[in-house]
Amino acid sequence: MDTAAILLRKARTASGCILWRIQQEGRVAANRIRLTSAKLNILGSRLKSDFVILEWYARLGNNFQQLIVAIAHAERFKGRIKVSDAFIKSGAMADLLTPFELDFDPGRTCDHQFKARFFYYTEFSFSRHAFKRLTYRKGNAPRLDSLLGKKYIEGNTYRITQRYLTPRLIKTSSPWSHLCVDEQLIIIHLRAGDIASLDHHAYLTNPLCYYKFLSNRYRRCLVVSEPGAVHPLRDEILELFDWSESISGTVHEDFSILLDAKRLASSGVGTFSVAAALLSQCLQVFYCSNIYQDEHLNPKMLPPNRVQMLQLPGFVEAWRNSNDRHSLLRSFGTGSQ
Repeated sequence: MDTAAILLRKARTASGCILWRIQQEGRVAANRIRLTSAKLNILGSRLKSDFVILEWYARLGNNFQQLIVAIAHAERFKGRIKVSDAFIKSGAMADLLTPFELDFDPGRTCDHQFKARFFYYTEFSFSRHAFKRLTYRKGNAPRLDSLLGKKYIEGNTYRITQRYLTPRLIKTSSPWSHLCVDEQLIIIHLRAGDIASLDHHAYLTNPLCYYKFLSNRYRRCLVVSEPGAVHPLRDEILELFDWSESISGTVHEDFSILLDAKRLASSGVGTFSVAAALLSQCLQVFYCSNIYQDEHLNPKMLPPNRVQMLQLPGFVEAWRNSNDRHSLLRSFGTGSQ
């Protein structure tokens, strides 16, 4: 193929990418107009709305996020939300949460219904600059489905969770709960399973230097991880502590021990450990890195005095550009990456 043909092909590819991006941005604008219109309709017409979650979305942490965002809508717009026993049992919440109804204007009947998934309250994935999910990955349509913005959700999540969801939790007893009184014990939720291969571009996991940071503060650790594929750093993490144990139970058993934790650490991107921290009445300190997604439940939603965050500058870019993420996890922060 001659130079002219190569240049022509590159120009066509670039034009196609630009056109695709314009189309996606147009879809974002149209979606925002739709949501703004719905919000103005509720506020302007003084409608009392039933806020209905269309379906459960993904796993336990994400489902708690849906509940929190939906409750925030009902409270902010003085509407109602009903979560039935049948709906709870249809997803990951079965036997973990009691059914409930919250009516924030009980003197009026509902004359409007707003149905949504109630998960995405922003189109952005990471807090660093404008890492917009939809413009970097093909196939991702606009996801925003909230009438309330990111600032409102982040500012009210902890209060809403503690007031409306924590009292409705059904706790599962854990044989490990007695360890939580140990001041030298840190409980680490180590997300494995769907991220163990390290192939996902947006599901980052913390490097080994983060766990060394924890081992310099605590002598013992309990690693909680789902059954199945093992996190590539698990054995090395366990070796960092004077005493360590790795456990894998049911979703409810694992969540229960996180709820009992006084000192809890996350392992990177994920909502499971953050949901437990938000719901907990035991938590004293939550350890994390700055590697999290703004579109998820995240450490900024917790009381600032309970969060210890390790900064990992450059890790997101290194992850996205790495051809060997297993090596990256071990070398990052050592000066050799």
